[in-house]
Amino acid sequence: GADTHARMAHLFIRKFPLIADSAIRDITLRDIEQLKTAMVQVYAPATVRRSFGDLRALFARAVDWGELKASPCDGVKLPTVDRQSKRLYLSDDELDRLETALTEWTRRGQQFESGESLAVVPGRGCQCNVHPLWFPLFVRLQQRTGLRVGEVLSLRWSDIDFDASTVTVRGEAEKTGQSRRVPVRPLELLSELARWREAYAADANDDARVWPVNSIRKPWQRLRQMAGFGEDFVPHLLRHTFASRLVRNGVPLPSVQTLLGHRDIGTTQRYLSTRDADLVEAVGRL
Repeated sequence: GADTHARMAHLFIRKFPLIADSAIRDITLRDIEQLKTAMVQVYAPATVRRSFGDLRALFARAVDWGELKASPCDGVKLPTVDRQSKRLYLSDDELDRLETALTEWTRRGQQFESGESLAVVPGRGCQCNVHPLWFPLFVRLQQRTGLRVGEVLSLRWSDIDFDASTVTVRGEAEKTGQSRRVPVRPLELLSELARWREAYAADANDDARVWPVNSIRKPWQRLRQMAGFGEDFVPHLLRHTFASRLVRNGVPLPSVQTLLGHRDIGTTQRYLSTRDADLVEAVGRL
Protein backbone atom coordinates (compact mmCIF):
# COMPACT_ATOMS: atom_id res chain seq x y z
CA GLY A 1 0.00 0.00 0.00
CA ALA A 2 0.91 3.67 0.01
CA ASP A 3 2.17 3.53 3.61
CA THR A 4 4.54 0.67 2.78
CA HIS A 5 5.88 2.54 -0.25
CA ALA A 6 6.45 5.64 1.89
CA ARG A 7 8.31 3.73 4.59
CA MET A 8 10.58 2.03 2.09
CA ALA A 9 11.26 5.30 0.27
CA HIS A 10 12.22 6.96 3.57
CA LEU A 11 14.59 4.07 4.39
CA PHE A 12 16.16 4.29 0.96
CA ILE A 13 16.83 8.04 1.14
CA ARG A 14 18.09 8.00 4.72
CA LYS A 15 20.49 5.07 4.48
CA PHE A 16 21.67 5.24 0.87
CA PRO A 17 21.92 8.90 -0.23
CA LEU A 18 24.46 8.06 -2.97
CA ILE A 19 21.79 6.31 -5.02
CA ALA A 20 18.65 7.87 -3.55
CA ASP A 21 18.24 10.32 -6.45
CA SER A 22 18.23 7.54 -9.07
CA ALA A 23 15.11 5.87 -10.38
CA ILE A 24 15.02 2.32 -9.06
CA ARG A 25 15.04 0.86 -12.59
CA ASP A 26 18.22 2.83 -13.41
CA ILE A 27 20.31 1.49 -10.51
CA THR A 28 22.90 -1.00 -11.76
CA LEU A 29 25.32 -3.47 -10.24
CA ARG A 30 28.08 -0.92 -10.81
CA ASP A 31 26.15 1.66 -8.76
CA ILE A 32 25.79 -0.83 -5.92
CA GLU A 33 29.50 -1.70 -6.06
CA GLN A 34 30.39 2.00 -5.88
CA LEU A 35 28.06 2.41 -2.92
CA LYS A 36 29.72 -0.53 -1.16
CA THR A 37 33.18 0.93 -1.81
CA ALA A 38 32.14 4.27 -0.31
CA MET A 39 30.57 2.64 2.75
CA VAL A 40 33.51 0.37 3.63
CA GLN A 41 35.70 3.48 3.89
CA VAL A 42 33.47 4.85 6.64
CA TYR A 43 31.70 1.96 8.37
CA ALA A 44 32.72 -1.29 10.02
CA PRO A 45 32.19 -4.48 7.97
CA ALA A 46 29.31 -5.60 10.21
CA THR A 47 27.53 -2.27 9.70
CA VAL A 48 27.95 -2.50 5.93
CA ARG A 49 26.54 -6.03 5.93
CA ARG A 50 23.51 -5.00 8.00
CA SER A 51 22.84 -2.03 5.73
CA PHE A 52 23.06 -4.17 2.62
CA GLY A 53 20.62 -6.58 4.21
CA ASP A 54 18.09 -3.75 4.20
CA LEU A 55 19.03 -2.80 0.64
CA ARG A 56 18.66 -6.35 -0.62
CA ALA A 57 15.28 -6.65 1.05
CA LEU A 58 14.17 -3.43 -0.62
CA PHE A 59 15.19 -4.57 -4.11
CA ALA A 60 13.69 -8.02 -3.51
CA ARG A 61 10.39 -6.32 -2.73
CA ALA A 62 10.70 -4.32 -5.99
CA VAL A 63 11.17 -7.59 -7.87
CA ASP A 64 8.11 -9.08 -6.15
CA TRP A 65 6.06 -6.05 -7.17
CA GLY A 66 7.17 -6.37 -10.76
CA GLU A 67 9.14 -3.13 -10.74
CA LEU A 68 12.38 -4.97 -11.55
CA LYS A 69 13.27 -8.21 -13.31
CA ALA A 70 16.28 -8.82 -11.07
CA SER A 71 17.98 -7.17 -8.09
CA PRO A 72 21.14 -5.15 -8.78
CA CYS A 73 22.45 -6.44 -5.43
CA ASP A 74 22.80 -9.96 -6.82
CA GLY A 75 26.48 -10.85 -7.08
CA VAL A 76 27.75 -8.13 -4.76
CA LYS A 77 30.42 -9.49 -2.41
CA LEU A 78 30.27 -7.93 1.02
CA PRO A 79 33.20 -7.42 3.43
CA THR A 80 33.79 -10.23 5.88
CA VAL A 81 33.54 -9.75 9.63
CA ASP A 82 36.49 -10.84 11.74
CA ARG A 83 34.67 -12.55 14.59
CA GLN A 84 37.90 -13.18 16.50
CA SER A 85 38.65 -9.45 16.77
CA LYS A 86 35.10 -8.56 17.74
CA ARG A 87 34.80 -7.21 21.26
CA LEU A 88 33.08 -9.77 23.45
CA TYR A 89 32.68 -8.22 26.87
CA LEU A 90 33.24 -5.27 29.19
CA SER A 91 36.19 -5.36 31.55
CA ASP A 92 35.74 -4.90 35.29
CA ASP A 93 36.97 -1.31 35.02
CA GLU A 94 34.50 -0.62 32.21
CA LEU A 95 31.66 -2.10 34.26
CA ASP A 96 32.60 0.28 37.07
CA ARG A 97 32.48 3.20 34.61
CA LEU A 98 29.09 2.04 33.40
CA GLU A 99 27.71 1.81 36.92
CA THR A 100 29.07 5.28 37.76
CA ALA A 101 27.33 6.69 34.68
CA LEU A 102 24.04 4.97 35.56
CA THR A 103 24.20 6.32 39.11
CA GLU A 104 24.77 9.84 37.77
CA TRP A 105 21.94 9.32 35.27
CA THR A 106 19.56 8.46 38.12
CA ARG A 107 20.68 11.47 40.13
CA ARG A 108 19.96 13.82 37.21
CA GLY A 109 16.63 12.15 36.53
CA GLN A 110 15.56 12.51 40.14
CA GLN A 111 16.55 16.19 40.10
CA PHE A 112 14.26 16.76 37.13
CA GLU A 113 11.35 14.84 38.64
CA SER A 114 11.66 16.82 41.86
CA GLY A 115 11.70 20.12 39.97
CA GLU A 116 15.27 20.98 40.98
CA SER A 117 16.38 21.16 37.34
CA LEU A 118 14.72 21.38 33.95
CA ALA A 119 16.10 20.07 30.67
CA VAL A 120 15.21 21.55 27.31
CA VAL A 121 15.47 19.24 24.32
CA PRO A 122 17.40 20.99 21.51
CA GLY A 123 15.22 21.82 18.53
CA ARG A 124 11.99 21.04 20.36
CA GLY A 125 11.95 23.66 23.07
CA CYS A 126 10.06 21.41 25.46
CA GLN A 127 10.97 20.72 29.04
CA CYS A 128 11.30 16.99 29.55
CA ASN A 129 13.46 14.54 31.43
CA VAL A 130 16.37 13.61 29.18
CA HIS A 131 17.50 11.20 31.90
CA PRO A 132 14.33 9.12 32.41
CA LEU A 133 14.45 7.02 35.54
CA TRP A 134 13.41 3.80 33.79
CA PHE A 135 16.55 3.68 31.64
CA PRO A 136 19.12 2.66 34.30
CA LEU A 137 16.70 -0.12 35.30
CA PHE A 138 16.51 -1.25 31.69
CA VAL A 139 20.30 -1.35 31.36
CA ARG A 140 20.86 -3.14 34.66
CA LEU A 141 18.15 -5.69 33.87
CA GLN A 142 19.77 -6.52 30.54
CA GLN A 143 23.21 -6.63 32.15
CA ARG A 144 22.03 -8.98 34.91
CA THR A 145 19.93 -11.34 32.77
CA GLY A 146 21.71 -11.40 29.41
CA LEU A 147 18.46 -10.80 27.53
CA ARG A 148 18.55 -9.42 24.01
CA VAL A 149 17.48 -5.78 23.69
CA GLY A 150 14.30 -6.77 21.84
CA GLU A 151 13.44 -9.24 24.58
CA VAL A 152 13.78 -6.60 27.29
CA LEU A 153 11.73 -4.13 25.26
CA SER A 154 8.97 -6.72 24.81
CA LEU A 155 8.56 -7.44 28.53
CA ARG A 156 5.17 -6.98 30.14
CA TRP A 157 4.62 -6.69 33.86
CA SER A 158 3.11 -10.19 33.90
CA ASP A 159 6.49 -11.51 32.64
CA ILE A 160 8.22 -10.36 35.84
CA ASP A 161 7.64 -12.69 38.77
CA PHE A 162 8.54 -10.59 41.80
CA ASP A 163 8.01 -13.54 44.17
CA ALA A 164 10.14 -16.05 42.25
CA SER A 165 12.64 -13.33 41.18
CA THR A 166 12.54 -14.29 37.52
CA VAL A 167 11.67 -12.82 34.15
CA THR A 168 9.99 -14.86 31.43
CA VAL A 169 10.85 -14.28 27.79
CA ARG A 170 7.81 -15.25 25.74
CA GLY A 171 8.24 -17.37 22.66
CA GLU A 172 6.96 -14.66 20.34
CA ALA A 173 9.69 -12.30 21.58
CA GLU A 174 12.42 -14.95 21.67
CA LYS A 175 14.71 -15.37 18.67
CA THR A 176 14.31 -19.17 18.76
CA GLY A 177 10.55 -19.03 19.34
CA GLN A 178 10.89 -20.87 22.67
CA SER A 179 9.94 -19.31 26.00
CA ARG A 180 12.47 -19.31 28.83
CA ARG A 181 12.71 -18.10 32.43
CA VAL A 182 15.78 -16.28 33.68
CA PRO A 183 16.63 -15.54 37.33
CA VAL A 184 17.16 -11.90 38.30
CA ARG A 185 19.91 -10.90 40.71
CA PRO A 186 20.47 -8.89 42.79
CA LEU A 187 17.01 -8.86 44.33
CA GLU A 188 17.35 -5.12 44.92
CA LEU A 189 16.93 -4.64 41.17
CA LEU A 190 13.44 -6.13 41.33
CA SER A 191 12.62 -3.92 44.29
CA GLU A 192 13.67 -0.86 42.28
CA LEU A 193 11.52 -2.02 39.37
CA ALA A 194 8.53 -2.43 41.68
CA ARG A 195 9.03 1.07 43.12
CA TRP A 196 9.34 2.59 39.65
CA ARG A 197 6.20 0.75 38.54
CA GLU A 198 4.23 2.18 41.44
CA ALA A 199 5.55 5.74 41.18
CA TYR A 200 6.06 6.41 37.48
CA ALA A 201 4.69 3.72 35.16
CA ALA A 202 1.95 5.14 32.94
CA ASP A 203 0.19 1.77 32.91
CA ALA A 204 0.94 -0.66 35.73
CA ASN A 205 -1.56 -3.35 34.70
CA ASP A 206 -0.14 -6.85 34.34
CA ASP A 207 -0.69 -6.96 30.59
CA ALA A 208 0.92 -3.55 30.04
CA ARG A 209 4.43 -3.20 28.63
CA VAL A 210 7.11 -2.43 31.20
CA TRP A 211 8.96 0.23 29.21
CA PRO A 212 7.37 3.36 27.69
CA VAL A 213 9.44 3.16 24.46
CA ASN A 214 10.03 0.99 21.40
CA SER A 215 13.71 1.89 21.05
CA ILE A 216 16.60 2.84 23.35
CA ARG A 217 18.77 4.36 20.62
CA LYS A 218 18.73 7.96 21.93
CA PRO A 219 19.21 7.26 25.65
CA TRP A 220 21.90 4.72 24.78
CA GLN A 221 23.85 7.35 22.85
CA ARG A 222 23.61 9.68 25.83
CA LEU A 223 24.77 6.95 28.20
CA ARG A 224 27.72 6.10 25.95
CA GLN A 225 28.83 9.74 26.08
CA MET A 226 28.41 9.95 29.85
CA ALA A 227 30.49 6.79 30.41
CA GLY A 228 33.13 7.84 27.89
CA PHE A 229 32.77 4.76 25.68
CA GLY A 230 33.36 4.52 21.94
CA GLU A 231 31.09 3.46 19.11
CA ASP A 232 31.69 -0.23 19.88
CA PHE A 233 29.74 0.15 23.13
CA VAL A 234 26.47 -1.31 21.88
CA PRO A 235 23.57 -2.76 23.92
CA HIS A 236 24.31 -6.34 22.80
CA LEU A 237 27.68 -6.02 24.55
CA LEU A 238 25.85 -6.37 27.88
CA ARG A 239 24.56 -9.79 26.79
CA HIS A 240 28.06 -10.82 25.79
CA THR A 241 29.41 -9.60 29.13
CA PHE A 242 26.77 -11.58 31.04
CA ALA A 243 27.67 -14.78 29.19
CA SER A 244 31.42 -14.24 29.42
CA ARG A 245 31.27 -13.71 33.17
CA LEU A 246 29.25 -16.90 33.61
CA VAL A 247 31.83 -18.92 31.68
CA ARG A 248 34.75 -17.31 33.51
CA ASN A 249 33.12 -18.30 36.81
CA GLY A 250 32.88 -21.94 35.79
CA VAL A 251 29.17 -22.18 34.92
CA PRO A 252 28.67 -25.25 32.65
CA LEU A 253 28.18 -24.39 28.99
CA PRO A 254 24.72 -26.08 28.74
CA SER A 255 23.49 -23.86 31.59
CA VAL A 256 24.81 -20.76 29.83
CA GLN A 257 23.10 -21.94 26.65
CA THR A 258 19.77 -22.26 28.47
CA LEU A 259 20.04 -18.83 30.09
CA LEU A 260 20.88 -17.17 26.77
CA GLY A 261 18.25 -19.06 24.80
CA HIS A 262 20.70 -20.37 22.20
CA ARG A 263 19.31 -23.08 19.94
CA ASP A 264 22.80 -24.38 19.12
CA ILE A 265 25.47 -24.83 21.80
CA GLY A 266 28.04 -23.97 19.15
CA THR A 267 26.86 -20.37 19.44
CA THR A 268 27.54 -20.48 23.17
CA GLN A 269 31.02 -21.91 22.73
CA ARG A 270 32.37 -18.59 21.47
CA TYR A 271 32.55 -17.49 25.11
CA LEU A 272 35.11 -20.19 25.91
CA SER A 273 37.76 -17.86 24.52
CA THR A 274 37.28 -15.59 27.54
CA ARG A 275 38.07 -18.49 29.89
CA ASP A 276 41.10 -19.39 27.77
CA ALA A 277 42.38 -15.84 28.23
CA ASP A 278 42.06 -16.24 32.00
CA LEU A 279 44.06 -19.50 31.85
CA VAL A 280 46.84 -17.85 29.85
CA GLU A 281 46.98 -15.03 32.38
CA ALA A 282 47.10 -17.52 35.24
CA VAL A 283 50.01 -19.43 33.68
CA GLY A 284 51.81 -16.16 33.08
CA ARG A 285 51.89 -15.54 36.82
CA LEU A 286 54.01 -18.65 37.46
